[in-house]
Amino acid sequence: APSPKEIDPPNLEQEDLVSNPIGKEPALISGDNALDSLMGWLPAIWIGGCLLLLGIYLYSWLAFRRRVHRLTVSVPAQEDRIREKLWTLCRRAGIRRCPRLRISSAISSPALAGTIRPEILLPSEALERLSEAEMEHVLLHELGHLRRGDVLVNGLMAVLQSIHWFNPLVWLAFRQARREAERATDVWALQRMQESPAEYGETLLKLLQDSRHLPRSYGLVGVVENSRDLRRRVSEIARFRRRPRRLAIFGGLLLLLLVASIGLTQAPNAMSAGTPLEVEVLVVTKDGVPVDGAEVFLSSLNSTMLREKHPIMLS
Repeated sequence: APSPKEIDPPNLEQEDLVSNPIGKEPALISGDNALDSLMGWLPAIWIGGCLLLLGIYLYSWLAFRRRVHRLTVSVPAQEDRIREKLWTLCRRAGIRRCPRLRISSAISSPALAGTIRPEILLPSEALERLSEAEMEHVLLHELGHLRRGDVLVNGLMAVLQSIHWFNPLVWLAFRQARREAERATDVWALQRMQESPAEYGETLLKLLQDSRHLPRSYGLVGVVENSRDLRRRVSEIARFRRRPRRLAIFGGLLLLLLVASIGLTQAPNAMSAGTPLEVEVLVVTKDGVPVDGAEVFLSSLNSTMLREKHPIMLS
């Protein structure tokens, strides 16, 4: 009988054993390799997060702008009256470039939008429910945001937040910065209005009752952005005390003069007071022989005395 042919065993390389093992346990990837693989993906994850967050901010801003323009309301008589008041407030606050005014039903709370061509957005309902004094409060608050450049600062914060999207401390810091910007704007407006701080606080509460949630956008700052933080703002407004600007300027000038007088005044020395000096000076030649009757001139370190000389006769 013919002998069966001998079949050579298959030549299995190490790669084949790992990819398609036969009778062996699966190969395990070491922890160092997994960490290296993850580190290689980190730059792509970071760049992807930056682009995603910037895209969300840009899309929300453009969508909001389109909605505001689409729902713009034209009320010529009231617009002219509010625009005239706005120009008056700009002149009072020293703002040369007065922002534009737009009335739209897309929002329910007043806001300031834009940096290159800023405009104050007013809800159409505000024309009916706000009095003349309350409208002045609203316009002053938005002019305060314009004067402080809060919209531009918010845009820069959006870029930095997109870069550091993975850091929760950055998010907390920027949220606190927006709160502090609202408080600083309240103080700016209170210093330039004629009504009492209590009336300004009542205007904020009235806006909170009638307004819905303002769209969250870094190209937009409103009067009432956070209802939870409004209670603290109202309590700080109630404690506000207007300081006379003339008194503050006079105090600053007085302090400046006091510092200047202390810095420029020096105690008189013995020479400037005319007190005779007693100095022992020995004048010798190059060979060390004393010289009798030599005349020596001293110069003071004082800038005035440097130009004067005092002769001293040696005995």
